[in-house]
Amino acid sequence: MWMAPSRCLLPVPLAALVLVSTQTAVVANASAPDDSMLSSLVPRRENAATAAIAAVAPACAAEEEQASMLQRQAGSTLMSTEAAATERSSLQGPVGSFAEEGFGGSSARRLGATPRFRTAEASTRPPVAFELRSRVYVPFGVGEGFGFGMSSRGQQVSYDAEEHFLYTVAERGALNVFDYSNSSAPILAPELAVDLSAFVLGGVPSDVEVCRGLLFVSVIPADSVEDGTVLILSAVKRANPTRPESLANVTVGPSPDHILPNAHCTVLAVANQGEGSYEAGLRDPEGSVDLISNLHSESPTQVEVHRVSLRDLGDDEDLIKKGVHLPLPLNAMVYWQDFSGFADVNFTQVRTDYR
Repeated sequence: MWMAPSRCLLPVPLAALVLVSTQTAVVANASAPDDSMLSSLVPRRENAATAAIAAVAPACAAEEEQASMLQRQAGSTLMSTEAAATERSSLQGPVGSFAEEGFGGSSARRLGATPRFRTAEASTRPPVAFELRSRVYVPFGVGEGFGFGMSSRGQQVSYDAEEHFLYTVAERGALNVFDYSNSSAPILAPELAVDLSAFVLGGVPSDVEVCRGLLFVSVIPADSVEDGTVLILSAVKRANPTRPESLANVTVGPSPDHILPNAHCTVLAVANQGEGSYEAGLRDPEGSVDLISNLHSESPTQVEVHRVSLRDLGDDEDLIKKGVHLPLPLNAMVYWQDFSGFADVNFTQVRTDYR
């Protein structure tokens, strides 16, 4: 460790360096001292010690304090660097929260204390490269049925990084599970596949997500303008792999096209596309976002749903300025119904309800 050179020395005669204590006096000279010289010095050892200490004490105290301060600063810098490296590898917690306490549990700011930034559990660093590790074919049926270009292909996938299982949903209502314990050779686990037909009732699974022991599947009903459903199932455990079981069905808005849980799996966001349908006239439900919370309650049926309306985002002109794509704004419906010449176009009800 670096230390400042000290100039704190006792004042001495030109040819001698005297080191004094309360018990002894030693004389170093160019020539060996005789008895008379020693006898003359010994009686005055106490006075010499007192005088020397008194002369140098103020200078020593100031210099020692400065050296001590430099040493503390160097030590605190080293401690902050090592502690920061340790903190970066071990901290967990909500995004954007700060802990003001220093190391050692004290809340006071002091040398060596480092503000800690808690990041989300999932890494936010983007990948820098991709490498093909393996390839697996997804069946369009429940644990079976392979075909290229089939309309009932796998719709979405979700990977459980804790248990190393991959989930896929197909438009035919199949939830298939793949064992990724060996990522270089994943295998289909047909004994874990789930037939969702009893839950979707003619609808189409649109997305799947897995998070902390829970499996979520969004379902668009056969009549897409009606409210959709999010299925909550148990996820497969590596210690005892069993088929996912239904825990709850949650009603959400029309056309729940995509779902996504937060990092701690306390809230599931559902994007309700509100896709329209045209028969005798256009039916076009309002798009929205549903937030499903209380996911880990003792009973999953106690989940809560909060609807986030998109009405306050602005009118058509405001949305277009914000870069929002509007495939059929109000002016377009006015044109197609009143001026296009297509007599069978009927947007009357939608234009009346348009917000």
